[in-house]
Amino acid sequence: AAGIFSTLTNPLNHDVSWLLYVASEVGGGKTLYVDYILVNAPLSVWTNIPAHILSEWTGLNIGKCFKILVSIFAGISVFLSFSILTKGAHKNLLFWLIGICLGLFILPSWNFGQREHLSAIFSLPYIFVVAKRANGIPLSIGLVLPAAVMAIIAFNIKPYFLIIPVLLELYLLSVIGFKRLINRVEPYIFGLGSLVYLLAVLIFTPDYFSKEILTYGSAVYGPAFQVPPLELLAKTFPLIVLIITALLLLSGFKQKEANARWTVFVAGLGYLLCALIQFKGFQYHLLPAQICIIIVILGSLHHLSFKKVADHILRLSTALIALLLIGVQTVFAFNDFDAVDRIGKKRPLIVKELTDFPNANSLFIFTPDLKYGFPAVTELDLDWGSRFPGSWMTVGIHSKRNELGGTSELLDEIEIFVWEKIADDLDRRQPDLVLIEKPNSNLLLPQDYDYIEDFSQNTKFRQTWKNYIKVKDTEIFYIYQRKQTN
Repeated sequence: AAGIFSTLTNPLNHDVSWLLYVASEVGGGKTLYVDYILVNAPLSVWTNIPAHILSEWTGLNIGKCFKILVSIFAGISVFLSFSILTKGAHKNLLFWLIGICLGLFILPSWNFGQREHLSAIFSLPYIFVVAKRANGIPLSIGLVLPAAVMAIIAFNIKPYFLIIPVLLELYLLSVIGFKRLINRVEPYIFGLGSLVYLLAVLIFTPDYFSKEILTYGSAVYGPAFQVPPLELLAKTFPLIVLIITALLLLSGFKQKEANARWTVFVAGLGYLLCALIQFKGFQYHLLPAQICIIIVILGSLHHLSFKKVADHILRLSTALIALLLIGVQTVFAFNDFDAVDRIGKKRPLIVKELTDFPNANSLFIFTPDLKYGFPAVTELDLDWGSRFPGSWMTVGIHSKRNELGGTSELLDEIEIFVWEKIADDLDRRQPDLVLIEKPNSNLLLPQDYDYIEDFSQNTKFRQTWKNYIKVKDTEIFYIYQRKQTN
């Protein structure tokens, strides 16, 4: 209840808000990967369209509709997961239930609704189905079918996540053997559903495979956000402590006794691998791995025998340390001062910059950071003035050039593409306000970087920019307003 209350009263995460905005535009007839440029898989947008439909039916803000729907699906996931867990169980499963609820409702906090959070919601029932298969416990099709269908969303919402079902199959193969492995219905449902999804992508969003999305995106997205390996390791350290704790606890059980926990543990390692492959070090990338490992820890504590406390002193003390870490991480998650303007009644940061422009209905921001434009746009029902969520491609170009010690034909081509598309957006969509983030407020760009000087190398942009005039200078932004025309 506390998690749901906090979620419904706090602003949405900026990444979630951007995908919601795109979903509402696609639901209104715009073309994904043409009218809006993003490197995310189509399912990351399609899963948000039900919130757009609910918003249209009820008149509620799309952000509120999204929170309600995600909370409902999280509740379904808890119910289905617990129903699966109780099959063949001889003990009360309260600690398991606490771990699942903690992971799906409390820990996400500011990252509520992120693709990683959605993946955890939709994957847990499938993970527990695999866990029961490892113990040879029969399950009804009424439990297996919804779990397998939910897994289609869970593991396809990001292509990286397909690693998890592969690892689960390998683990199950080692436990039950090949004959029993192939004599299950859920992998076939999941595989068929994933194939249908791929066909839908090819039919409805062929532009996802275009040069502008895959080639340009892969060339500059990584350089824009990737962090050095040591920094990535440091950000992963608390989760590594949890993993070590889980291993210590699991070592107190025979393999057959701990099959369910080992299955969840393998899924957690899979999610960790997905986070490391991305090399960006964002905390929300670690969320599903953290959820899985916490469930393993609490599930193991529940099954420990406390008759001989001395035999378990190391495991228990390590578990207490781990639970303390979980608590600290949760507190920090609920007090994300970077996400919103806490003094301004939890408003999105950009709201205070717009108070002098009550008649502005649309805006665009030159910044690689989505947190300024979103969730303000969705919460204030503004129009976004570009097909891009910001200027992250510019950051990626500069980072890649620094890495190469020069430029390349591809980077020059991408740069011209960005200049012309943003110039075209400003000309056609005509945002009322354009905000330009000052270089000294963002470490992703060189301190002497000037957006206008850079973009003005393009003739089309120079012509379009003549329609804007600087009207305000704040701590973070230069604010330009579109000139009034008769």
